[in-house]
Amino acid sequence: MTLTDKRPTADKDAVETKPSGMRMTHPWWPIAVLIAIPLVIFLTVYLLGGGLLLNGDNLIQNYPLRVLVGSQLRHGVLPWWDPWMWSGTPLMAGMNAGAFYPTTLIFAIMSGPAAWITAEVFVFSLASVGTYFLLRECGISVVPSFIGASFFAFAGAFEAQTAVHIDMGNGLASLPWILLAVQRIISDGRWRWAFLASGAFALTILASAPEAMIDVTMATLIYGGFRLSLKPGAWFRVALRGLFAAAVAAGITSFAWLPGFHFIGYSQRGHVGASFIGAYSFPARATFLAVTPYIEAGYGVFSQPQYLGQSNLPEVASYVGLFAIIAIISLGSRRWSSWLPRGERRVWFGLLICGFVLALGSATPFEHVLLHIPLIGQQRDQGRHIAEVDLAACALLAWFIDGGERPAHQRVRSDFIGAVIPITVTSFLGIWLIISPSSLWRFFKDASPGNQALSGIGASVAIALALSIGALVLVVARAKLSYKLWLKLIVAFCIADIAIYSAGSSFITDSSQLPPNSGPNSQFQEIKSYLSPGGRYAVIDPDLFYPNSLIKVGVAGIGVLAHIPSVTGYGAIADGTYSSMTGTEGHALLDPLALRNGVFGQVGLQEILIPSQCFLIPIASPPTASGEFKVLLQPAGTDPVLPGGNIPVAQDDLPLVGSSGPAESITVGQNRGWYYGTTLRVSNGVVMLNTKAHGQVIQAGAIEASGGTTWGPPVYIKNGATTIKVTIPSTNSVGVSVRLLSGPTLGPSRIAVGAGGREFLVDGLYALSITPGGWAYKGVLDNFAHFQSTYVPSYAWIEQKDQNHPVVGNAQLVSNSSPNSALFSVTTNHPALLIRSEAYDPGWHAQIEVSSGLWRDASVIAVGLDQGVDVPAGHHLVRFTYVPVGIYTGLKISITTLIGTLLCWAAWLLTRRYRHRAQVDT
Repeated sequence: MTLTDKRPTADKDAVETKPSGMRMTHPWWPIAVLIAIPLVIFLTVYLLGGGLLLNGDNLIQNYPLRVLVGSQLRHGVLPWWDPWMWSGTPLMAGMNAGAFYPTTLIFAIMSGPAAWITAEVFVFSLASVGTYFLLRECGISVVPSFIGASFFAFAGAFEAQTAVHIDMGNGLASLPWILLAVQRIISDGRWRWAFLASGAFALTILASAPEAMIDVTMATLIYGGFRLSLKPGAWFRVALRGLFAAAVAAGITSFAWLPGFHFIGYSQRGHVGASFIGAYSFPARATFLAVTPYIEAGYGVFSQPQYLGQSNLPEVASYVGLFAIIAIISLGSRRWSSWLPRGERRVWFGLLICGFVLALGSATPFEHVLLHIPLIGQQRDQGRHIAEVDLAACALLAWFIDGGERPAHQRVRSDFIGAVIPITVTSFLGIWLIISPSSLWRFFKDASPGNQALSGIGASVAIALALSIGALVLVVARAKLSYKLWLKLIVAFCIADIAIYSAGSSFITDSSQLPPNSGPNSQFQEIKSYLSPGGRYAVIDPDLFYPNSLIKVGVAGIGVLAHIPSVTGYGAIADGTYSSMTGTEGHALLDPLALRNGVFGQVGLQEILIPSQCFLIPIASPPTASGEFKVLLQPAGTDPVLPGGNIPVAQDDLPLVGSSGPAESITVGQNRGWYYGTTLRVSNGVVMLNTKAHGQVIQAGAIEASGGTTWGPPVYIKNGATTIKVTIPSTNSVGVSVRLLSGPTLGPSRIAVGAGGREFLVDGLYALSITPGGWAYKGVLDNFAHFQSTYVPSYAWIEQKDQNHPVVGNAQLVSNSSPNSALFSVTTNHPALLIRSEAYDPGWHAQIEVSSGLWRDASVIAVGLDQGVDVPAGHHLVRFTYVPVGIYTGLKISITTLIGTLLCWAAWLLTRRYRHRAQVDT
């Protein structure tokens, strides 16, 4: 096997001129290697360590949802409803599951790990092989095309997106195939390429990632526009076949996207403003990271911490190799215009520049214009357009290595300038890191990683500098070596470059092992043991103090794997009403006020797991007589009571943990309690009042794990006092309580306690939402306090419709064998309202059995967060059935489009055969 089919005519090793386009002879080794790379990586890691290389949203969302889809299909159930998150939510219409993408369907016939590995191999292979064919079609020789395809698929935005969001990867993987089809339509116009474009775009739609659909659509329009500028006479052919391809792709997949778009209409994304659309635009300062990707840390390969800020979120990377930077600068020189095929620079620089402007989004003066462009104006994460930039950069990289008609041993000044820039940038950042790291972090809008991490970041900068110097040497050597030898050297360099980057990226980094979902010691089993039928749980960590523990205790997405129902969820799309009423749209979030006001009682919230930082706020010393105190900001590992510290993860731009404010006033005989979220042996306490005291007598007590309270001695409060020292029994306790023994009403109050030589204000964000009486403390699971509610939830219940007719009756669940349906038995003495503890969605319908075998339709209405149905007096069966809104219309369009496409294909084949016979007869 030779490394290249490229030999410049002026090179002494040249034998023949290479042909151009896909009509050239194809060696198949590049395709085999591109498929083998992900296969070897994912399979080897799994066989050796049992890991699936799950990271970010793939771990907590995409993998569990695909396992759920596979499970439902395997049991003959259509994947329409997810009963495990958000008290029930659309599954297929929720889009994140990619329910009908080909690799999701294999979860129905394979185990989760095997299906996931297959899916990962498929998406990386699809992207890399498609890019290889696209670059070959442009006229680039084998090895440069292979290098360009490798960098696009296994580095930069595509790699980062796929490692965190496989749905985005699935959508973007079709992009090179669509661009290939566009190019072929322009060059020869045969209808087969329109079918290729429609099939590729259909895969993008089935991936169910709206941002990917927008990215692919815009990239296709930009690329097609620049390609068409080279052959404007083909515009009608391109328009006709392009509209045909788009119509076929959209029509065939209507059954999947139409319900999704209906759901978006009443989701939290249904009515968004400019701030939502402009969020996560690619910051201009992050272009530095295209040269030195680990200045903001990485994934630990050089002992760095994880990424510190928003400049280079793990899913929006931009590094596609140092030689891509050199190629962009060098090919900008006019000298290259005579060496490359006509228009190649225009096409790829056009895509690069337009993609970069789109990625910058709100960081450009064009944002107000972009907001009014269809599709673009509705995209939240515009930074993901950096994938188009990467594809263009990889094409320019391939052309730079190939050289086109560049004379052998030709020195090019722009090559040298391009090679000097990475050295300059890396040196500049390295010196900045040494002289003033704090100002560097401020420039990137990051939090300081600490001295321990600086050595790891410094090592990565040193490696980047070494690679930059090596690239400069190769650039200088190009004019002195034979092309074949130089090509071997640059291949070796590119392999080393991409291997180092990938080793420190999320591509081959497993952030956490999936937790066990069976076994007597499993956290999942303990959570399940406290849940009653109809009960749900929630895992709360609003500032992500314990991200690994979140996985172990089954944050909502992970809980899907163990079939534990949750009131929370995590996904791009959530019901707008449910989201606004509960505050659960984000990761491990829940509105404390809604919890305090009993909103979650409607949906059966019975268990909560929450870190102690949500109860305890560290302070420097006990409050003064005037009630003043200083809140401490502690990094992880400095406080044994709060091992995760109380500084939120910087890259998520989360606010500091807030307080819940003073507790309500209490009267004589009443008491007010606060939980610690852990076990403390308290040595002292200080009660702080919002209003001046009037001679009351209070008493403080230690709340024991059993629920009982050991009270301390009474304390008389002087008139006018606002701060009172109290004695709390020094025993292991899970909370503190204050009781008013005598005197007038005690105004709103807060309390601070001392334990182990440290002081805490018991006033965290959830301190007044999860309190003794309503919740019982059950212990700690992996840094999370475990609470169980004191009420018992139910699947359904009866409520009276008016005050004049008190209702006596009950509702019992008869069957819920499918997530898409449920059957209840209802008995009531008067017409009443049957309420089902399942989140309302307009896709739910109901039927009531009014007599034996006779059913009538009934409207399902929203009752708070739940579903409700009016039922007549007597004994009845009530059946709930879920059908996604728009599914029937979508199916009709899909079937009609499929039949029409097959007829067109058959007509085309017949016409082709007729013409062939006519030519033979002639």
